[in-house]
Amino acid sequence: MVTKLTIANGALRHIGEEQLTQTELTNASRKPARVFNAIWDDGGVRACLEEGQWRFAKRTVSLTYSPSVSTEDWDFDYAFDKPTDWVRTLGVWGDSSMGDPLRDYREEAGYWYANVDTLYVSFVSDDASFGGDYSLWPQSFVRFVEAHFGAEMAGPMTDAGKELRGLRGRLLAEARSKDSIRDPSRQLPVGSWVRARRGGSSRENG
Repeated sequence: MVTKLTIANGALRHIGEEQLTQTELTNASRKPARVFNAIWDDGGVRACLEEGQWRFAKRTVSLTYSPSVSTEDWDFDYAFDKPTDWVRTLGVWGDSSMGDPLRDYREEAGYWYANVDTLYVSFVSDDASFGGDYSLWPQSFVRFVEAHFGAEMAGPMTDAGKELRGLRGRLLAEARSKDSIRDPSRQLPVGSWVRARRGGSSRENG
């Protein structure tokens, strides 16, 4: 089972450091634990999720526009808040059939702008039920995350850090490749949607 501790110890194996116990990691009683926790708390996992269009982290929601957000500076009628678990956008549509992607929209800071009053968006999510659920992580992604943390802990100027950055790149390519050949997502019937304001509705993972 993948946990914060297994990720930490996977990273430590890469840099030749002694493994941590759960107590050491929780209490940050050793320097490797303090360094790992600092990277973790600084968005380490999110940085890994940003690197691909991961199917295991894919979430699809219907959004109604936010009337409190001004659109007067844009050539669009409606603004939509990005969900708090948004990491990167995968696709935007203007109708629930999600047939043809919406091209006439703008993504700016924490909003999408469009000329439709309901937006359907697929995105990589770090929510605990999507990308933040370690049980959904394929082993190839786990290996990439461990290498990412190892490279961050070793630092870019050390020999170990330079070597690990090369390994990180190779494992990222492998994880992306394996993720891309998974079976395509199957759409749920439109009637199963429970539309809610600001990201209340989601489809199953692809």
